[in-house]
Amino acid sequence: MIIAPHSKELSQDMKDLIIKLYKPNKSQRQIAKDVNKSNATIQKIIEKFKREGITNNQPRKLKQKLARLLTPKPFVTYYIMLVSTVETSVKSHL
Repeated sequence: MIIAPHSKELSQDMKDLIIKLYKPNKSQRQIAKDVNKSNATIQKIIEKFKREGITNNQPRKLKQKLARLLTPKPFVTYYIMLVSTVETSVKSHL
């Protein structure tokens, strides 16, 4: 099974336009023709809007995990500073 690569995310302006066209009871098929996107894309945007009430792009979970892993931990940083200070003072007394 071949999986197609992800395409670029729609801009926030495009998503807002889709919701704006959807609100006055325009059909999803007609919206798709108007904005030149697939019916599936329009359906996903509308479903997300109904479910969450927003259309903004949320950060991906992997990015959040990486950010959490790369953020220095206060205790670890303090411990490293403490150990290096002790090592420096011991070396200076030798």
